[in-house]
Amino acid sequence: MTKGALQRGGLGDRVFIVDVQDEYDVDKFYGHLGTEKRSVGQAIQNLERGQDKFKWRFVLHPASEEINDVFALALAVGNCVIIAEETPLYRHNQWLETVLLRGRRRGVRCLCTTQRPYTFSRTVSSQCAALICFYTDEPRDVEYIRKRYGKAAETEFRSLAPPSPELVECCVFGDTDLFKPFRP
Repeated sequence: MTKGALQRGGLGDRVFIVDVQDEYDVDKFYGHLGTEKRSVGQAIQNLERGQDKFKWRFVLHPASEEINDVFALALAVGNCVIIAEETPLYRHNQWLETVLLRGRRRGVRCLCTTQRPYTFSRTVSSQCAALICFYTDEPRDVEYIRKRYGKAAETEFRSLAPPSPELVECCVFGDTDLFKPFRP
């Protein structure tokens, strides 16, 4: 999901990627962005030196205090994008919610990902402009789609084919101008 959205969207020159599991081949998923793996200390030093264009990737545990620093940096810097992989893992992170609630005023946009949409906190889901959903038959996720977007959305969602090497389908709910369908 993230890769397709990133290839389509204009993220700009200021990107923070919070990768909690360090499970991806960086060149495959983020290589086209030209990201650099950073520590929070390195990021602060670069900002203090006046670097105003960056695409940094932080590999941090969800309970790490440094995650709070990344969100605080994004809010202080403004006019940037945060890509928060596996967003429900931050369930008790007040900084993420602060960025979501106050960041728009500062030009901070968030791209939050999960395999389980029903696990999003109410704060996260209420700030979403769009939700991109791929196939699942998990009853709680399907129920979430129905409650949030209505019976017609549930019907469309249930019509998705299971993923195959040839095709991965998705539904886009909300502001469909933000994202266009893509093929991997």
